[in-house]
Amino acid sequence: VAAAAAWNPGWVAGRFAAHQNELTDALSYYQATTNATSGPIRANPYELIRDMHDHAKQWDYVSQASALKGHPLLLIAGTADTPDEGVERETQLQQAIHEKGGNQVQLVSFDDDESFSSHRLALADSLVEWLRTDCAKTQAGQTNPK
Repeated sequence: VAAAAAWNPGWVAGRFAAHQNELTDALSYYQATTNATSGPIRANPYELIRDMHDHAKQWDYVSQASALKGHPLLLIAGTADTPDEGVERETQLQQAIHEKGGNQVQLVSFDDDESFSSHRLALADSLVEWLRTDCAKTQAGQTNPK
């Protein structure tokens, strides 16, 4: 898995009770970007918020560390990204995987925003290097790929 600026909806929803302004902001965002019949995202904003709340623990990707520990994982984050997908969230996932015994996780960070607009070539180089090394080793070791 390669995850660039990976949003953590579980972490976001876990903050709603203590940070009402974040809940209000999320609902406003979904109201502006969703439409149940036409899009661009076909969804009900209230149901999205309810689903995030109801599944906050399962949707916090740190809770999936055990499932990820045996897989090569490239985490890419920007230091100027939002707290829900920035370096701190990616570092939490990396540490959780290490605590579960995983050793195939690599974190790359750029002094940039979530689009990595100033580091596109370096981002591409990091991804290609990971595909050629950690990812390739795992793929070569699979004798019965699905």
